[in-house]
Amino acid sequence: MTVHVRILNGPFFDLKVEALDTVGDFRAAVGAFLQGVAGGEQVRMGDKRIAFQSRQLDKEERTLVSYGVTEGSSVIVYGP
Repeated sequence: MTVHVRILNGPFFDLKVEALDTVGDFRAAVGAFLQGVAGGEQVRMGDKRIAFQSRQLDKEERTLVSYGVTEGSSVIVYGP
């Protein structure tokens, strides 16, 4: 499925993920995308927070679908 990712004070992009991917998998995929945009420079995703529908996705082992993320959902990544 494709989700829309908005980085606060940064880019907005679509990311292809699986419904059963965990929040940790999603965090890694976003980090890999941003690293590619940054020309290979390391992006620290560990400090970033992920939110969907005003709810923080804070359990790394939970799946995206368990938080209600579906095809076309918009997810926000923010933090230092």
